[in-house]
Amino acid sequence: MCVVRYNVIGIAAVRLGEGFFDDSGGRATALATALLENLESMQINHIRYLLHAVVIPMVRSCPRSRWDPWLRLVLPPILIHCYGVLSTAWTSLLEEGTIKVPGKWGHGSSAQEMKTEVMKDKLLRDLTRETCHLLSTAASTAFNPSPTTPEQQSHGEGTSMDVVGIQFSISDSLIG
Repeated sequence: MCVVRYNVIGIAAVRLGEGFFDDSGGRATALATALLENLESMQINHIRYLLHAVVIPMVRSCPRSRWDPWLRLVLPPILIHCYGVLSTAWTSLLEEGTIKVPGKWGHGSSAQEMKTEVMKDKLLRDLTRETCHLLSTAASTAFNPSPTTPEQQSHGEGTSMDVVGIQFSISDSLIG
């Protein structure tokens, strides 16, 4: 049922454009609350679909003048949560050889555990891909009028980026 709701919200953001992002009556706060109220208990595939069907279309369609409050309310909690989930999962895979992801995963026979591990791997890669797509969409020159230039990079600048008030830096890399 969530899939249908997510599709409706994402399609409405794209089709209605600026009309969707009218904040009269506190619509931005209401939508952000509804989308993110159970973020901590969402399974990894649910988070990925939320990014794919709702958040990325919102980032693409939201007029720059309306990023605050719309994206300011949605992006920080979702990016912080994705960072935590991905960091934990990839670190556990690199260090322990197994993936730790939120959600309930049953323990059964060794064949079932193997299927579960393969599924976790696929879901982790899918969420990583979707999160990267969200970040690249938010950082796109179509939405960000002042991208980092090669000159800034050569002077040691541009090693971090600010996406609607969240500072990400290259030093946050898992493997160096």
